[in-house]
Amino acid sequence: MNKPVTFAPPEPDSIGFDTKDFEAMAARGAFEGLEVALVGRELVKEGGAEAFTADDYEAMIGRDAFRLMRVELARGRLVRVAPAHLPHSRFIPKLLFALYTAIGKGAPLLCDPITFLADDTMLAPDIVLANTALLPEKRLPAEQVALAIEVSHTTLRRDLGWKARDYAAASIAHYWVVDIMAGVTHVFSEPGRDGYLSHQTVRFTEPLAIPGHDATLTLA
Repeated sequence: MNKPVTFAPPEPDSIGFDTKDFEAMAARGAFEGLEVALVGRELVKEGGAEAFTADDYEAMIGRDAFRLMRVELARGRLVRVAPAHLPHSRFIPKLLFALYTAIGKGAPLLCDPITFLADDTMLAPDIVLANTALLPEKRLPAEQVALAIEVSHTTLRRDLGWKARDYAAASIAHYWVVDIMAGVTHVFSEPGRDGYLSHQTVRFTEPLAIPGHDATLTLA
Protein backbone atom coordinates (compact mmCIF):
# COMPACT_ATOMS: atom_id res chain seq x y z
CA MET A 1 0.00 0.00 0.00
CA ASN A 2 1.28 3.48 -0.85
CA LYS A 3 1.76 5.68 2.20
CA PRO A 4 4.20 8.34 3.33
CA VAL A 5 7.06 6.84 5.26
CA THR A 6 9.72 8.44 7.41
CA PHE A 7 12.64 6.63 9.00
CA ALA A 8 14.71 7.81 11.93
CA PRO A 9 18.06 6.55 10.63
CA PRO A 10 20.92 5.71 12.95
CA GLU A 11 24.32 7.21 12.37
CA PRO A 12 26.27 5.47 9.61
CA ASP A 13 27.55 2.22 11.08
CA SER A 14 31.09 1.07 10.42
CA ILE A 15 33.19 -1.93 11.43
CA GLY A 16 36.04 0.54 11.62
CA PHE A 17 39.78 0.40 11.06
CA ASP A 18 42.57 -0.89 13.28
CA THR A 19 46.16 0.24 13.73
CA LYS A 20 47.41 -2.28 11.16
CA ASP A 21 44.96 -0.94 8.57
CA PHE A 22 45.98 2.64 9.29
CA GLU A 23 49.70 1.95 9.08
CA ALA A 24 49.29 0.03 5.81
CA MET A 25 47.26 2.85 4.27
CA ALA A 26 49.78 5.45 5.41
CA ALA A 27 52.65 3.38 3.97
CA ARG A 28 50.92 3.41 0.56
CA GLY A 29 50.67 7.21 0.68
CA ALA A 30 46.90 7.09 1.00
CA PHE A 31 46.75 10.25 3.10
CA GLU A 32 49.06 12.42 1.01
CA GLY A 33 48.00 16.04 1.36
CA LEU A 34 45.69 15.21 4.26
CA GLU A 35 46.25 15.17 8.01
CA VAL A 36 44.49 11.98 9.04
CA ALA A 37 44.44 10.28 12.43
CA LEU A 38 43.00 7.05 13.78
CA VAL A 39 40.70 7.79 16.72
CA GLY A 40 39.24 4.68 18.24
CA ARG A 41 38.43 2.72 15.09
CA GLU A 42 37.56 5.73 12.96
CA LEU A 43 39.63 7.71 10.47
CA VAL A 44 39.29 11.45 11.08
CA LYS A 45 40.92 14.61 9.86
CA GLU A 46 43.34 16.04 12.42
CA GLY A 47 41.37 18.03 14.97
CA GLY A 48 38.14 16.29 13.97
CA ALA A 49 36.58 19.58 12.90
CA GLU A 50 36.33 18.90 9.17
CA ALA A 51 34.48 16.14 7.36
CA PHE A 52 36.02 14.16 4.53
CA THR A 53 34.90 15.35 1.11
CA ALA A 54 34.12 13.50 -2.08
CA ASP A 55 37.44 14.76 -3.47
CA ASP A 56 39.31 13.43 -0.41
CA TYR A 57 37.59 10.07 -0.82
CA GLU A 58 38.38 9.77 -4.52
CA ALA A 59 41.99 10.78 -3.93
CA MET A 60 42.34 8.03 -1.32
CA ILE A 61 40.81 5.50 -3.69
CA GLY A 62 43.30 6.60 -6.34
CA ARG A 63 46.12 5.85 -3.90
CA ASP A 64 44.76 2.36 -3.17
CA ALA A 65 43.78 3.35 0.37
CA PHE A 66 41.01 0.82 0.73
CA ARG A 67 42.66 -2.29 -0.71
CA LEU A 68 40.51 -5.38 0.00
CA MET A 69 37.99 -3.20 1.86
CA ARG A 70 34.57 -1.82 1.04
CA VAL A 71 34.48 1.78 2.27
CA GLU A 72 31.84 4.40 1.52
CA LEU A 73 31.69 8.10 2.33
CA ALA A 74 28.58 8.89 4.34
CA ARG A 75 28.03 12.49 5.39
CA GLY A 76 31.74 13.11 5.76
CA ARG A 77 32.55 9.85 7.53
CA LEU A 78 34.49 6.93 6.09
CA VAL A 79 32.20 3.97 6.70
CA ARG A 80 33.79 0.55 6.37
CA VAL A 81 31.23 -2.12 5.52
CA ALA A 82 31.65 -5.73 6.58
CA PRO A 83 32.32 -8.26 3.78
CA ALA A 84 29.20 -9.69 2.18
CA HIS A 85 27.84 -13.00 3.43
CA LEU A 86 27.36 -15.84 0.94
CA PRO A 87 23.55 -15.42 0.53
CA HIS A 88 24.10 -11.80 -0.49
CA SER A 89 26.84 -12.72 -2.98
CA ARG A 90 24.71 -15.50 -4.49
CA PHE A 91 21.66 -13.27 -4.90
CA ILE A 92 23.34 -10.45 -6.83
CA PRO A 93 23.85 -12.52 -10.06
CA LYS A 94 20.29 -13.82 -9.78
CA LEU A 95 18.91 -10.30 -9.61
CA LEU A 96 21.11 -9.09 -12.46
CA PHE A 97 19.98 -12.00 -14.63
CA ALA A 98 16.32 -11.21 -13.88
CA LEU A 99 16.86 -7.55 -14.80
CA TYR A 100 18.70 -8.33 -18.03
CA THR A 101 16.04 -10.87 -18.99
CA ALA A 102 13.29 -8.32 -18.40
CA ILE A 103 14.80 -5.25 -20.08
CA GLY A 104 17.46 -6.61 -22.43
CA LYS A 105 21.16 -7.40 -22.36
CA GLY A 106 22.03 -3.87 -23.43
CA ALA A 107 20.51 -2.33 -20.31
CA PRO A 108 22.88 0.09 -18.49
CA LEU A 109 23.20 -1.98 -15.30
CA LEU A 110 26.14 -1.41 -12.97
CA CYS A 111 27.47 -3.30 -9.94
CA ASP A 112 28.86 -1.34 -6.99
CA PRO A 113 29.36 1.94 -8.87
CA ILE A 114 30.81 4.77 -6.81
CA THR A 115 27.94 7.24 -6.90
CA PHE A 116 28.22 10.93 -6.08
CA LEU A 117 25.28 11.98 -3.89
CA ALA A 118 26.68 15.13 -2.28
CA ASP A 119 29.98 16.86 -1.55
CA ASP A 120 30.34 14.69 1.57
CA THR A 121 28.55 11.51 0.47
CA MET A 122 29.54 8.85 -2.06
CA LEU A 123 27.90 5.45 -1.81
CA ALA A 124 28.19 2.29 -3.89
CA PRO A 125 24.76 0.66 -4.37
CA ASP A 126 24.85 -3.08 -5.03
CA ILE A 127 23.18 -2.50 -8.41
CA VAL A 128 22.30 0.63 -10.35
CA LEU A 129 20.07 0.94 -13.38
CA ALA A 130 21.31 4.08 -15.13
CA ASN A 131 19.11 6.31 -17.25
CA THR A 132 21.70 6.54 -20.03
CA ALA A 133 24.35 4.35 -21.60
CA LEU A 134 26.71 7.35 -21.84
CA LEU A 135 28.45 6.99 -18.48
CA PRO A 136 31.50 8.71 -17.00
CA GLU A 137 34.70 6.79 -16.33
CA LYS A 138 34.85 7.68 -12.63
CA ARG A 139 32.16 8.84 -10.22
CA LEU A 140 28.55 8.28 -11.28
CA PRO A 141 26.37 11.38 -10.76
CA ALA A 142 23.13 10.81 -8.87
CA GLU A 143 21.19 12.37 -11.75
CA GLN A 144 22.20 9.44 -13.97
CA VAL A 145 20.69 6.89 -11.56
CA ALA A 146 17.22 5.72 -12.53
CA LEU A 147 17.12 3.03 -9.84
CA ALA A 148 19.45 2.22 -6.94
CA ILE A 149 19.25 -1.26 -5.43
CA GLU A 150 20.63 -2.58 -2.16
CA VAL A 151 20.44 -6.33 -1.55
CA SER A 152 19.95 -6.78 2.16
CA HIS A 153 20.92 -9.87 4.14
CA THR A 154 22.36 -8.51 7.39
CA THR A 155 22.13 -4.79 6.58
CA LEU A 156 18.38 -4.13 6.58
CA ARG A 157 18.47 -1.45 9.25
CA ARG A 158 21.15 0.48 7.37
CA ASP A 159 19.50 0.06 3.96
CA LEU A 160 16.06 1.15 5.20
CA GLY A 161 17.57 3.84 7.41
CA TRP A 162 20.29 6.32 6.60
CA LYS A 163 20.94 4.96 3.11
CA ALA A 164 17.30 5.50 2.14
CA ARG A 165 17.50 9.04 3.47
CA ASP A 166 20.72 9.81 1.61
CA TYR A 167 19.50 8.39 -1.70
CA ALA A 168 16.29 10.40 -1.36
CA ALA A 169 18.19 13.58 -0.46
CA ALA A 170 20.17 13.13 -3.70
CA SER A 171 16.86 12.99 -5.64
CA ILE A 172 17.33 9.41 -6.82
CA ALA A 173 13.81 8.72 -8.04
CA HIS A 174 13.59 5.00 -7.31
CA TYR A 175 15.23 2.86 -4.64
CA TRP A 176 14.77 -0.84 -3.89
CA VAL A 177 15.84 -2.72 -0.80
CA VAL A 178 15.71 -6.42 -1.62
CA ASP A 179 15.28 -8.23 1.71
CA ILE A 180 16.39 -11.78 0.96
CA MET A 181 15.61 -12.99 4.49
CA ALA A 182 11.95 -11.93 4.35
CA GLY A 183 11.50 -12.54 0.61
CA VAL A 184 10.23 -9.03 -0.09
CA THR A 185 11.40 -5.93 -1.92
CA HIS A 186 10.88 -2.51 -0.37
CA VAL A 187 10.08 -0.18 -3.25
CA PHE A 188 10.65 3.52 -2.61
CA SER A 189 9.79 6.49 -4.81
CA GLU A 190 8.97 10.20 -4.52
CA PRO A 191 12.22 11.35 -2.91
CA GLY A 192 12.23 14.24 -0.48
CA ARG A 193 14.80 15.96 1.66
CA ASP A 194 14.19 13.69 4.67
CA GLY A 195 13.36 10.45 2.88
CA TYR A 196 11.02 8.83 0.39
CA LEU A 197 7.31 9.64 0.57
CA SER A 198 6.12 6.45 -1.13
CA HIS A 199 6.88 2.96 0.14
CA GLN A 200 5.49 -0.33 -1.13
CA THR A 201 6.41 -3.87 -0.12
CA VAL A 202 6.37 -6.43 -2.93
CA ARG A 203 6.74 -10.16 -2.27
CA PHE A 204 9.21 -12.11 -4.39
CA THR A 205 6.29 -14.05 -5.89
CA GLU A 206 4.62 -10.84 -7.12
CA PRO A 207 5.55 -8.86 -10.25
CA LEU A 208 7.89 -5.98 -9.65
CA ALA A 209 7.65 -3.06 -12.08
CA ILE A 210 11.01 -1.81 -13.37
CA PRO A 211 11.16 2.01 -13.43
CA GLY A 212 11.39 3.55 -16.88
CA HIS A 213 10.59 0.26 -18.63
CA ASP A 214 7.41 -1.47 -19.67
CA ALA A 215 8.55 -4.64 -17.95
CA THR A 216 8.28 -6.53 -14.68
CA LEU A 217 10.27 -9.25 -12.93
CA THR A 218 9.64 -11.75 -10.16
CA LEU A 219 12.35 -12.87 -7.78
CA ALA A 220 10.87 -16.13 -6.51
